[in-house]
Amino acid sequence: MKRFVSWTAEAGDTKFYPATMCQGFVPQTYQSQIVVGQTPAIVPGVYILPATYATSGAALNPSSSFDMTVVCPVVRDVVRTDNLGWTSLIVNVLNLNHTKSLACSAQTFYPDDYGVGNASSNSLAPLHDWTDLPLSAMASSSDAYIVVSCALPVRDDTYPSGIASYRIDE
Repeated sequence: MKRFVSWTAEAGDTKFYPATMCQGFVPQTYQSQIVVGQTPAIVPGVYILPATYATSGAALNPSSSFDMTVVCPVVRDVVRTDNLGWTSLIVNVLNLNHTKSLACSAQTFYPDDYGVGNASSNSLAPLHDWTDLPLSAMASSSDAYIVVSCALPVRDDTYPSGIASYRIDE
């Protein structure tokens, strides 16, 4: 008589998102010269500089003056029964700044904008090429949404820091 052994099937539900879904901006200062009467005067100004998006889908901080926070949405379609928001959440990041770390966090929120729990966070030391940055699983309610945010260091020399993509396994 043959015996058959069965195992529980586990299907993955990993979703990959390009960083073009992320939004970020920083203030950028400038100076203009105007003439008041016959006297030239320097007038400072500020405009909003958005993230730069590469054709590969990466979101980069173009500023050489300010760190940029980018916010990335996560679309959920699985209602988990274990009160976790995700099994794994990974952000692929690039940090070419010589002195500053790049930091990412994720948090779950109730539909009314109140946080479900503390944020899960991780950081990448200076001068690292594209690297997977994992964020640990967090508590969530079935109707919660997830937001990933990353603080991208200022552009160092000619190289920016940024996010290529992020992925979640619900």
